[in-house]
This record gives sequence, C-alpha cells and structure tokens, in this order.
Amino acid sequence: MTHTDIPSTEAERAPPPRARYYLFLVRACLALSFGMAVLVAGSGISRLATFAGLNALGAGAVTLRWVGAHRSKVDRLLALLVAVVWIAVALSLLFHDTVGTLIGEATLLDLLGAVSVATGVLRMSGRFHDDPFAGDHPRARYRYVLGPLDVVLGIVVILAEAHTSTGIRIAFGCWGLVSGTFLLVDAMMLRRGLRSAARR
Repeated sequence: MTHTDIPSTEAERAPPPRARYYLFLVRACLALSFGMAVLVAGSGISRLATFAGLNALGAGAVTLRWVGAHRSKVDRLLALLVAVVWIAVALSLLFHDTVGTLIGEATLLDLLGAVSVATGVLRMSGRFHDDPFAGDHPRARYRYVLGPLDVVLGIVVILAEAHTSTGIRIAFGCWGLVSGTFLLVDAMMLRRGLRSAARR
C-alpha cells in the first residue's frame, strides 16, 4: 500500500510524505543503533536509558501526528493517550538521573515495562498504530510481530530483578533491531514513493 492508497480524508490528515520519510529514517537509525549498542557494546544503564528515551520520543511524536488519521473517536482518544504516555516516558528516561532520584530506578523501569505491554496489546488489537502505510489498522507485521515483541519486552523489564539483567539487554537489543529494520524498510518505501511522485 502506498500513500495514494490511503482514503482521501485520512491522507489529508496524515503527515506529509517527506516529513514521514525523515521521521521514520531517524527512528530507524536510532532503533538500530540502540539494538546494536545494547547487544554488541554492552551499553550501561545510562546510555540504554538515553537511547530508549529518544526512541520513545520518536514513537510518541509519530503517534501524535497520526491521531487525526483514525476515523473512530475511541481510536483517536487511544492514540492520543498512547502518544502522551510515550512522550512522558521518553522525558522520564532522558532525564533518568533526576527522575530516578525522585521515584526510584526500579519504579521507572516498571513504568516503562507497563507502557510497553499496554502498547503491544493495543497494537495487536489493531486499535493503535504508527504504521505510515495503513489506514485505521496497522499491517500484519506491525500487529503480529512488533505487538508481541512490545509485550515480551515489557514483561522482561517488569520481572527482571535488576536493571543490569542480561534478559533486559537481550530483550531491548532484539526489540531495537527488529523495530529498526521495519522502520528502515518503511522509510525506503516512502523514499521510493517520493521519487515516483517527483518523476510524474
């Protein structure tokens, strides 16, 4: 499905294709860098929190831009709620030193895990998405690959005994590589669409 396949009312509300391309490209680079840094470089908790915060901020921004593309009022409210929560979590992670002092690092991780589980469940239900090529519902790979991965990530983070747990690093690393690959593929598809439109 391309940008032109989206119903006109939704296409009018969606972000411009060029803006979506750069947004998804930046998110892809962040997610892939995050995944490799966690799995290969063994990044510490401070760098891990910063990478996760930047990716969460991107996810929240994309979701916020797509709020108007949903036909159902309930879906719009859900998308808005998820976007606001992701942005709040992102800011908490980016300023984790200050927030961790106030509420504790364990509580911050539990919050991140709970948001990840909730997002995964909503994604699998088709009630929430940040898919640049879909209308009201995300494509199968967003629902049935990223959705379960969000849930697994959240459960691992919640159940881990410490933030240095190997399980957390593996879960975050796999999540970053898989989601980053999907985002990069979509960015390239958006780029091809822009080139085709320019030739026409």
